[in-house]
Amino acid sequence: MKVAVAADAADEKAKISEHFGRAGYFLIYEVADEGFSFIEARENPKAREGGHFHEAILPVLKDVDVVISAGMGRGAYSHLIAEDKRVIITSAIPAKEAVEKLAKGKLEHDSTRIHTHSGHEHSHVHIHRH
Repeated sequence: MKVAVAADAADEKAKISEHFGRAGYFLIYEVADEGFSFIEARENPKAREGGHFHEAILPVLKDVDVVISAGMGRGAYSHLIAEDKRVIITSAIPAKEAVEKLAKGKLEHDSTRIHTHSGHEHSHVHIHRH
């Protein structure tokens, strides 16, 4: 199975991003019965723009089966589930460690890390200068 880990750096030692939509990269791994291997780091097209447009992120993950993040909004979670992705929200441990745990069947999902944005899809802070 192909796994994507949301991370802030294109490095296997990077910790899992606490916000899926703002992760700088998705680290792609292949996981099989005999173990796992790192394939590549894919850049999040919305990270530089500061966006949350989950529809723009989905094509980057179209070929993956599992998505791992340390935090995710309800909207992103719903979009990924609708695309038949297995989503695992876990603590912000190093990406490689998370994949190792997944391969051993020991990576636990923590649904309390799925956050909601009150009022609309995403809350925003606006600063007005006079």
